[in-house]
Order: sequence, then structure tokens, then C-alpha cells
Amino acid sequence: MKILITGGAGFIGSHLVDKLLDEDHEVYVIDNLSTGSLENIRHNLENNHFHFVQEDICNYDVLYDLCSKCNLIFHLASSVGVKYIMDNPVKSLNSNILSSISIIKIAADLKKRIVVFSTSEIYGKNKSPELRENDDRIIGNSFRWSYSIGKAVAEYYCYAYGKEMDLDYVVIRCFNIVGPRQVGNYGMVLPRLVGQALRNEPMTVYDDGTQIRTFTHVSDLVNILCLIIENTETNKEIFNVGSSNSISIIDLANRIKAITNSLSEITFIPSREVFGSDFEDPKVRIPSADKILSIIGEYSFLDIDEIINNVVQYFIKTYNLEAKSIFEASLVSE
Repeated sequence: MKILITGGAGFIGSHLVDKLLDEDHEVYVIDNLSTGSLENIRHNLENNHFHFVQEDICNYDVLYDLCSKCNLIFHLASSVGVKYIMDNPVKSLNSNILSSISIIKIAADLKKRIVVFSTSEIYGKNKSPELRENDDRIIGNSFRWSYSIGKAVAEYYCYAYGKEMDLDYVVIRCFNIVGPRQVGNYGMVLPRLVGQALRNEPMTVYDDGTQIRTFTHVSDLVNILCLIIENTETNKEIFNVGSSNSISIIDLANRIKAITNSLSEITFIPSREVFGSDFEDPKVRIPSADKILSIIGEYSFLDIDEIINNVVQYFIKTYNLEAKSIFEASLVSE
């Protein structure tokens, strides 16, 4: 197929590019490189089946032209990370709402299948022990929830165009996708803690660290995406994608410290000092994967130690840390 990926130079998008090229698809990417990086896709620039356009997806004419060339669209382009959202409110809202409305409308007009990336933030402060796709959204008053609201608008537009124009869409709600190429600049906890551990800096845990999260390796996400894109049972459906193996943030920090044999101290910072006085953070967020597994069958997600080990090795190789000789021998290996 010919496939368009918006935000394809980003962390998830670039891994999806690699996977689709490996499966002999022709891949088009549009990315303005605001949070993505050319380095994530540089190794594909000479591939005749890869086409990169550096442009904002709010450029309707360029977006329309690219969509018209492709059979399938993956819409990943958005502002990501809690810190980035809080620091760039206008840019974040425009990116996450206006661009989504444009591409969903184009997909409906051109009768193209579209996979829209949503988020676990959709559930807000819902306290269910396992979040299911039909659970209620419980959203607070903090601007922190603007990302959730923006993604919800995209989901509702999919539903509306699906109902009125028979848009063929799939919505993917991602839960803490992690792995190589992810950076800690925008509030992503795992790469931030790994970087701090490898540099022997204080490992900063927000609040008391008892928040419970799950972490899913990006390779598991792209594998699952490739299993569902041609499955007609997924048409007009919403799916959680995430491992149900949960861990507290303080336990995550301790696992990273142990795996890297770091000399770092674990320190605690009130999240409101980082994100602002009106910041809210749910205590528990764990997905139910029952719905997606009913489509793709049994699937074994990488466990947290495998994920940490993979990210640590990536950091050592990519950033040529001075601590390499100290830490490389202590990595957990399978």
C-alpha cells in the first residue's frame, strides 16, 4: 500500500515508518519537525519507497495532495507530553484540534481509511482499576486536560464523519508508549529517569511516586498496528493499546537505578512546581487490552525490565555517555 504518516519524524511515527518499509509498503511522511527530528528518519531518506515532506499539516493543500496519493493514513501529528502542553497552550490546541479536523475531513472526502492516534489521557481522572474503551471520561478544570479534550474532539469527528459519510476509521488510545528515540524534554518519565541515572544526576520523581502506570514498548505498538490495519472488524472502532503490567513511578525509578547500577539519589519534587499550580495527575491508569486482543489474538508484551534495558542501551549508544564504561557491564541482558 501507499501509506501517509503525519508526524512520521516523531518517536512513534518513525518506528512505524521503519516497520511499514520493512513490509514493502510505500511510505509518505509529513512533519514540521517541531517535536520530531530528522535524525529519526535520516536512515530512510535514500529509500525510493520513502517520501518526506517538511511542512505543517495545517497546510491544507499539501495535506490534501498527500492524502490523495495514499490508500491509508496514520494520523500521529500532535503536540505531545504534559510539560509541552502546559508550556505551549495555543500551539498545542491548534496542533491537536485544527489539524485533526482537517485530515479527518480530507479522509472522508477522499474515501480513505484513517487510523487516528488518541491517548490514555482521554479517561482523565477516571479511577477504574482497568480502563475500558466505553468507560466514562472524567475531566478536571486544569489546562492539563486540554490534550485530553483535543484528542476527544478528534475522536468525535471520526464518529461524526463515520456516521454521515461512512468514513472508515480506527482510533488507537495509546498508554505510555516508550522506547528508543523518545526524549525526556516534554515530560516523558522513562527517558528522563534513564538519562538522569546514567549521568549520576538526581533522579527526579514527582510527588510521592506512588502513581501507578503501565509502559508499552514502541515495537509492540507498531506490531499491533500492522496486525489491525487490514482487518475490517476494526472499522469504526476504538481500541486501547497498552500492556497491563503496572508499576509505580518510585518502583520504576528504583528498577532503573538497579539496572544501570547508578550512583544517583532519588529525589521528590511536587509536580505543581514543574507543571503549575493547577496541575492534576491521576493516581492510577491501567488499560484493559481485552478488546484489541479479541481482534489480534494472544500477544506477549515486553516486560518492564526488557523495556528499561532497551532504552538504557539506546541512551549509551546514541549519546556516547561518559558513564558507558561503568554501566555497560551492569545492564540486564536476556
